This record gives sequence, structure tokens and C-alpha cells, in this order.
Amino acid sequence: MAKRGWSRGQSCVVLAAVGAVLLGGTACSADLDRAQNLDTTLAGVEGVDDAGVRSASTERTNLIEITLDLGLDPTETLATVRRVDAVARDAGFTTYVLELSRTITADDVLVVDDEFAKNRDAKKVVANWIRVLDALLGEVTYEFGTGSEAIEVVSGGGIAHDIAEASRIGSGDPGTTWRFRSDSSEFVVSGQVARRDVTLFNRVQRTVSSSVLPVPATNWELQRRTGHVLLDLEVALDGGTNPERISRERWATSIRPLAAAAVTSTRYPDSPRWVQLSDVTSAGRDTFAMWGSDGRPVRGRDRYSRGWDLWWMQLADGVR
Repeated sequence: MAKRGWSRGQSCVVLAAVGAVLLGGTACSADLDRAQNLDTTLAGVEGVDDAGVRSASTERTNLIEITLDLGLDPTETLATVRRVDAVARDAGFTTYVLELSRTITADDVLVVDDEFAKNRDAKKVVANWIRVLDALLGEVTYEFGTGSEAIEVVSGGGIAHDIAEASRIGSGDPGTTWRFRSDSSEFVVSGQVARRDVTLFNRVQRTVSSSVLPVPATNWELQRRTGHVLLDLEVALDGGTNPERISRERWATSIRPLAAAAVTSTRYPDSPRWVQLSDVTSAGRDTFAMWGSDGRPVRGRDRYSRGWDLWWMQLADGVR
């Protein structure tokens, strides 16, 4: 099967739940033999098209990768997961991460832990996963742990489409975090993706990176969390790497359209908004301006005392 590697799984919700029970020591010959035997046995389980197994090490728990037979519905998929769990436990794999894929070449996966087969929400999660895969264009990593789930969609140029489709299908609950990614932008949503989230994303996308801006955002991340909206903008200002070159006298006129666009495009009913602006050079990231709809500038935040926070607040008072 297509091996997707362990790096993605190490930071996911599942590993947070199982990290405390990692098996110690390096994988010995007996462990490798046991994994190979389980690999062969799983390949013959009903509903499994292909399987791969990696033994635990000091850095990871056991990993079971399963490619499902084509066309399984949620009931059939969950039945396969339960058969896989039973076989794994019989082989002594009582602690593991399970990574499910519906095709041998796609990177669309569902990542769960060894308790998933008994979870009361398991069928709903599997159904949501299949629904999301069928609706979205991007590659989906759907990570589920008890009480939380993270859905990451690498959408590329189809990011607006995928956000709209996520809103249409209505998947997610208060413990869900969505992350949609393109080459230069990300959109993070807590809970279900709503129609007004689609409107928010489209409004920001149309404005902050527009080629008509004297200083457009080169990269940006928008977050609609429960209770607030955060927009993180990156720019690349000329003149080298010295932070003190970013003075209001030199840059205010050019940055003003971007700052105003950030204020107006992030409007969201009954939610405070925070926006930050960073210059990114070979020397690193310099966050030189921040604005919040619910507070005053924080004295001393900018160690270069460039005065952008107060400037932005005054600008916002005129455009909000």
C-alpha cells in the first residue's frame, strides 16, 4: 500500500491520547516478526484490500495501516475496523494507531486509536469521513480522538470550493477543528463550518492578497474560533532585514489599504477580531503591528517602539 509515513500522525489528536502508553525500547527481531505476521493476517480480513504494520519504538506506538475494499459503506467500514481490532488484539497489539484509507494511492485517511472500535460515536465518525471524502476536492486527514477531532484538507486552488462544501454537508460538532490549506493561505474553523464562515473566507481572500494593493499579503492564516476571529498576515517589505526600517513615515501610505481591508473583511457577528501583520525576511518573522476590536494597544509589545498598533487603531476607528 502507499506508505504515508509517521510524521503526520505524531502531531495528531490520536497520539496525544496514546502517547502516555508508548512501548519502550527499540523493535527487536521478535517484534518485527510479530508485525510481519499480523501484516499477513490482516491482508486476509474481510473488507481489507491491503495492510501494513509497524512495531512500536521509543518514539511511536504501533501503527496499523489499512486500505479498505472499494465501495464499503459506513456500516461495512466499521465492521471491518472491528475485525481488524480483534485480529490485532489476538496478535498482542493492544495499543496502536489505526490509519484507514479507501484507495491504495490516495492520501485521504482516517486516523483513530485502539479504542475506536468500541466508541459509541464510531459509526457517525466513519460516515462523516466518507461524506467529507466524497464532497471535497482536497486530500483529507481526518483524526479522531474521544471528545475531539481534527479535519485537515490540503485543497490547493480548490480551497474555496472545499470550504463551501464543508458548510453544505454540515459535519462537525463543538469538538471539531477544520483546517483548509492552499499554497499561500489557511482557514481554521472550530465546530461546524457555517455559511457565514464561507462568506468570511471569501471576503478575506478577495481583499488581503489582491494584486491591486501596494503591499499585499504574501501568506495569511484566518481562524474562526469559538468566540473570536484571528487573521495573521505576512508581508515582504523591501529594504533588507533591519526591523527599524519599517517606520510609519516610510510605509504607512502603502500599508494602509491592506490594514483597512483586514479590518473590514474580518467582520463576524458578535465576535471580537484580532489581526496581526508580520514582515518575513531571511532574518525571521517580525510582527510589527497588531489590532484588536476589543482593546487598546499593549504598551511595550513592539520593542522597537514603531507605533504601528496605535496607528492601526486610529485607522480602524475610521473604517469599521
